[in-house]
Amino acid sequence: MSGRHLAPHAATEALFQACKALDFPAMSRALDDGADIHAMDGRWRYPLGIFIEAWRTSAVLPDPSPFIHLLARHGADLARPEGGAGSLHTIGWLRGTDDEAGFFDALVDCGMRWHDTVDDGELLTRVVRHRAPRMLSRILSGPFDVSPDALDQDEQTALHALVDARLHHHHRPRDDRILMMMSVLLDAGASDTVPDIWGRTAPDRFRDEAPELQFAWNEMKAKYLAGRERALLDDGLPQAGVRERHDKPTTPRRRL
Repeated sequence: MSGRHLAPHAATEALFQACKALDFPAMSRALDDGADIHAMDGRWRYPLGIFIEAWRTSAVLPDPSPFIHLLARHGADLARPEGGAGSLHTIGWLRGTDDEAGFFDALVDCGMRWHDTVDDGELLTRVVRHRAPRMLSRILSGPFDVSPDALDQDEQTALHALVDARLHHHHRPRDDRILMMMSVLLDAGASDTVPDIWGRTAPDRFRDEAPELQFAWNEMKAKYLAGRERALLDDGLPQAGVRERHDKPTTPRRRL
């Protein structure tokens, strides 16, 4: 406990200010003094939301893990940074960059819930367009069962969005971040047969808009399938009847 004790209202205001200042000791003191972790400020933000907004706009990003663990330990709902109707899930408050991978890890470690307000397709395509392979890997390997074939509002998958990321950075002769994301999606079982709202598969877009991605995808996929075949032979499993997810049409989870 801190040496001086604030009235609950004053402690809550002190918590708001500490979250805004990214001041961990002050946050801890305010919570020990009885600050209301479920109170909202004048903009309907919970302490978690105040902290997230301050953190993502800071010139220097402190390690978010101690802050998230502190708020979670005092009962913060890590899925709700703000109150009111139509409030976004915490993931909607993040840009989806690699700088936020540690933030995502801390939320997962502390038991953040995942629910229907998260649009998996919009999330994945946003992350891909931000060229964030670490964040993409965290989401697809996390405990939330996010499909790599989830569709955004244009019924595009993360594979489709690789083209947008490439075109936005067309001045780069080679973009290793895009190749890393392609590898993450391949490892996660992404299908290249899913059509978008205009009937184009990801390889269609590769061919028409970014031929270097078509070459990279074909080469990467061939190596992946060859590796799988070698693994099956090494394990002594029969080859007959084995079908790779990458070679068959899938029924993606569509946005409701």
